[in-house]
Amino acid sequence: MDLILVLDTTAFIAKLPLYSPPIGVKQYTTSLVIEEVKDRESLEALNTITELGRVSVTDPSPSYVERVREEAKRLKMLRKLSSTDISVVALALELKERGQGGGGEVVLVTDDYAVQALASHLGLKFQPIRTRGISLQEGKRLA
Repeated sequence: MDLILVLDTTAFIAKLPLYSPPIGVKQYTTSLVIEEVKDRESLEALNTITELGRVSVTDPSPSYVERVREEAKRLKMLRKLSSTDISVVALALELKERGQGGGGEVVLVTDDYAVQALASHLGLKFQPIRTRGISLQEGKRLA
């Protein structure tokens, strides 16, 4: 089974996609994440990554964005989340539920605790990069 990584802005700042992903790993992000990458070094890395086809830039369907936004509102988390945060969670949920990207296991790569908590509430797995992430009791951390 393939592994599908949905990358938050932190993954680009850490230059995670620059490293060749193992065979069977597909990487996705949203256009809002791309817009958040501002520093010159990260922008250069981003250009290289997209030119090499290592990351697919895909936006979630509006229905998934609305669903994730409503869940965040229900959990009283909406103020802690940006539109970019909502977009990566919505994309991960859509890829998981629709079996897109080859039908593999979907993992959201983020250091944002609010994003991790929301992802966990929606039954999504996550993987932090530079932080420990929320505790296992709180979420479904990959490792």
